[in-house]
Amino acid sequence: MKNRRDTVNPWLSISAADYEGHMGSPGVRQLEFLSRVFGGLMREFEPESVVVLGCATGNGFEHIEGGRVRRLVGLDINPEYLDVCRTRYGENIPGLELVRANFVSFDLEAASIDFVHAALFFEYVDPAAAVEKISRWLKPLGILAVVLQLPNDSCGTVSETVFTSLKALEPTIRLVDPALFARLVREHGFSELRSARETLASGKEFFLGVYRFESAQG
Repeated sequence: MKNRRDTVNPWLSISAADYEGHMGSPGVRQLEFLSRVFGGLMREFEPESVVVLGCATGNGFEHIEGGRVRRLVGLDINPEYLDVCRTRYGENIPGLELVRANFVSFDLEAASIDFVHAALFFEYVDPAAAVEKISRWLKPLGILAVVLQLPNDSCGTVSETVFTSLKALEPTIRLVDPALFARLVREHGFSELRSARETLASGKEFFLGVYRFESAQG
């Protein structure tokens, strides 16, 4: 899924069943949260071309079915996740492109995308390099939406569940300061449309940011 070297990437050792079981656990409920966020954005912006970074098994893709999206690119490093996503949505979402790749080696045509969604993705990549690459993909006035996990002294970076394979992620997670992220996107030609914070019942807190790409810098 997210980045760091393919050969050692812990996402490759986490099954789709464990991923969905953990994220959907009663004490986590992040699948529900992330799907709701993505669905709201799709209804608000009605993009025709969308990239979802770290798409996993396609959580939230149900909000695409029957909508305006003509091209949906889902990127993930775990081939099992993409197989599950393809089985669920391959026949129902025209223009679905599922790509198994490391983000560092992945690229798209310049100025070809209306909307990039990155939920719990920037924690696993170099944020500055990722924002720069995304800015090349977006059309003028295209949208970047992010969900960042925020630090919480009472919760670990990976919640405790029976799906212990997820604990392999802890050494690789690098939480991103929203203030730093805001500076990065400004430097690459984005303006902030809005930002918010949401705390789930588990106590975990998340930052939601929506940015418009105004122009290339320099």
